[in-house]
Amino acid sequence: MAALSSMNDYINRASNGYIVHRHFSVQRDTGTGNVYVGQLTNWQLSPRIYQVETMPAGVTAFKLTNATLYSNTTTAPFFCVKLVTLGSFDIGAQVYTDGSTMPTVTEGGVSRRVYSGVLQVITTNFDAVAADWTITYFDQDGNIAPVSPSMSKSIGQEVGSAGFATLNTGDYGCTDISGAARTSGTGAGVVTFYGVIPLGTFSPILQSGPTAMQFNNLTDAPCPPILSAGDEIYLLTTTQTAKAFRGTLTFIGDQA
Repeated sequence: MAALSSMNDYINRASNGYIVHRHFSVQRDTGTGNVYVGQLTNWQLSPRIYQVETMPAGVTAFKLTNATLYSNTTTAPFFCVKLVTLGSFDIGAQVYTDGSTMPTVTEGGVSRRVYSGVLQVITTNFDAVAADWTITYFDQDGNIAPVSPSMSKSIGQEVGSAGFATLNTGDYGCTDISGAARTSGTGAGVVTFYGVIPLGTFSPILQSGPTAMQFNNLTDAPCPPILSAGDEIYLLTTTQTAKAFRGTLTFIGDQA
């Protein structure tokens, strides 16, 4: 069959048994904070809520059709995202570990590489000693860019604290990171760099209490991004208190 492109395609595929329904339950036990001084928007990343399993026979990709989320915090949106690990930097040891490159997509018969802002997430707690770092990246057009502006760590912050890196003037995305360097200070901690591929948004607009939020890609985005075995899904939000993340994810198995 051809790739899923209509409501009928999804219904027929589901009725033939190519549907996956998964529950998740994770939490952040402590509050989070900024990654670097002067960060304009403060973000918190959930623990991983799902990793796409090995594809069954007859399936070449998963499509996320709908999801629900219950959280004890309902005053801010939650973004359901696929993350691509671009690399990580041990600030204390001054060691950069390379990761993946942003994936390619075919749009209008043309293959191009996806770009994203650089989401920086604390994956080993920052100590209370100052340090600055920069990243060297490929911009939205795939060109190697100069190193980014220097960023000063927010001392003493916890795992899960997140924020988008400052890029050079004129750049609005990144396709890959080739390195990172500590430019001053002696502080320690590990920051991981991710590319972000949005999958859906849980909006709190209609919430009056801690009830389930939902999104439905069958009506909102009938051609959601392709998910392959090993892809990792997380929740990203602007509320930084400790919180629970519980809900469901439903996928239809695609066949190109």
